[in-house]
Amino acid sequence: MILRDIKGQSMLVVMVLILASFLLCSAVLVMGTNARKIAAFEANQDKAYYIAEAGVEKVLADAKNGPVWLRNLRIGSEYNFLANNLSGKDYGEGAFEHIIVKKLSEDKKHTALEIECRGKCGSSIKRIKVNVILENVYPENLFRGLWLADDSSAADNVFNLAADSYFAGDVMINSGSHITGNIY
Repeated sequence: MILRDIKGQSMLVVMVLILASFLLCSAVLVMGTNARKIAAFEANQDKAYYIAEAGVEKVLADAKNGPVWLRNLRIGSEYNFLANNLSGKDYGEGAFEHIIVKKLSEDKKHTALEIECRGKCGSSIKRIKVNVILENVYPENLFRGLWLADDSSAADNVFNLAADSYFAGDVMINSGSHITGNIY
């Protein structure tokens, strides 16, 4: 009789230990799965942020050359840079959701812009809104003349850069630019 009770108790203890092990393993598995999901979500959040930042950088790179779209943009109006300047929404492992440029103000030396960009990666979306002030966006406004090392080029007052881009200190003069003024 005592031996049977011990066998029954042993069986009960073994069942309780197996159940406890099963519950513990299940909890570890659930926690590991959640940690993996959280890590993937955070990685997508970072990627979405960097995609949005890349959109802002694309606008700045294009705006520094004084493009036609920026010249024609009236103060207070918005421009859809994504639809008009980029060939697609895809970027890296995600995509641009939208890139909007708004001209806040402009004078002879400064152009103030507000750039709003949303980047998406997986289910994560990040938005960046930046206000920038660009100096001397339109290089032809800087020159009233041009200094040349060789005076044989000074035949007239228009210097046409039809073929190449030229660098003068910190200023890049794009090909096709027309500079009117005195040639020295």
